[in-house]
Amino acid sequence: MSFVRPFSRSVLPLFLLCSVFVASVFWMTARDAGAASTVASAANDELEQAMRQINGVGKALGRGITADNRDESLAQIAKLQSAVIAAKAMTPDTAAAVAADQRPAFMAEYRKTLVEVLKVACDVEIAILDGKYEAAQELMKTQLGALKKSGHDKFQGE
Repeated sequence: MSFVRPFSRSVLPLFLLCSVFVASVFWMTARDAGAASTVASAANDELEQAMRQINGVGKALGRGITADNRDESLAQIAKLQSAVIAAKAMTPDTAAAVAADQRPAFMAEYRKTLVEVLKVACDVEIAILDGKYEAAQELMKTQLGALKKSGHDKFQGE
């Protein structure tokens, strides 16, 4: 019986130490998974915010671009350009559903689409600066409208 007591006294602290270690590993793993989903959620919020800004500018400029609102239109187009630059550096949620081997092509297409939006936004800005307000309005309506529709069809979730 004296043999059992020292053995149990030496094993019990080791058992408790191992239990605490295993529990802490599981806790850290769960915490990291939660942090990863929080980071992904924050990235989605940022992308959604950028897309809302782009949409808001589209609506504001859709009311008309004229000589009277030239300065405001230029400020709005600058907001659109900034939002596009921010959005093209982000990853949409829908990329997670794409097979890993196809994801680089998906992301390249996503980024190229936003670069096209940026190019058209620059063309709109040039038209405004040149006083070609009808041409700027037409670019907003036709080219940006078409890019928005095709981009949402390709990259936006259900």
